[in-house]
Amino acid sequence: TGKVTVHERLVLTAFQHQASKSQGVLVANLMETQSHAANNAFLGAGSSDMQAAVDKRTQELLAQLSTQSANTSPALANKPREQARNPFGFTGGDTWRYQTVDKLKKEVVDNWSRRIDGVLNDGSLDANKGGMTLFADGSVKSFRRADGTSRANINGFSWVPKELRVGYSWDYKNFVTQRSATGTETQWEQSGRFTVVAKEVIRVPAGEFEAWRVDFRGYGGSNSWRETVWYVPELRYFVASELEERRPTGQIERFERHELTSYSVRGADEALAKR
Repeated sequence: TGKVTVHERLVLTAFQHQASKSQGVLVANLMETQSHAANNAFLGAGSSDMQAAVDKRTQELLAQLSTQSANTSPALANKPREQARNPFGFTGGDTWRYQTVDKLKKEVVDNWSRRIDGVLNDGSLDANKGGMTLFADGSVKSFRRADGTSRANINGFSWVPKELRVGYSWDYKNFVTQRSATGTETQWEQSGRFTVVAKEVIRVPAGEFEAWRVDFRGYGGSNSWRETVWYVPELRYFVASELEERRPTGQIERFERHELTSYSVRGADEALAKR
């Protein structure tokens, strides 16, 4: 007949109210008991009379469902959601802002930031509005640029030492896949060794920090890499890094420094104040 039955309206309303599990049970019970009662009461009635009665009963049932939704929604809204946890303490909203200094030109050439949007189920991190994914320790897993190019790492360039002590070192090996906007794919290997060389005070635009200095010596493809990272555990990230990349001929490909200009990291200031 094209008319909407009690059953159909109840199902539709359950979706509209995004019914909880308990509401779903209520809806099921109402559909079973009330529709049977309505059908029994309507036996022998004309089709128009039957539809009018169904419409009336439907309104009664919808009112009951709305009342149930109003009573249960606040409790559901206040119920804490179980969230994925990151083993390194990162949380959604943590933000670091940097400036890039060209060491050859001796000038600031870029400003950029990294913001944690959320923690994924495996502890890895969604960042920069979905444009980047980080490993659990904050090193880059993959990213996508505005021009359409993307890059993925098998292992992140992780400067975080497992032991915070001078002399601790570890080997690093990574396989990088980069894809252009047109789909052209290139791959190369990164390898080398990290060493914790000192604990020292460093000043950057964001302030003065006591940091662990971690040096990296290795290769990215055929180019040699020398990078130093100043890591502050309370910030869960680096406050400065300096990279020198050279071609096989010895010519400098990149010589740049990244410095923290500001940050918003949950619990960082309190942790720094306790030092």
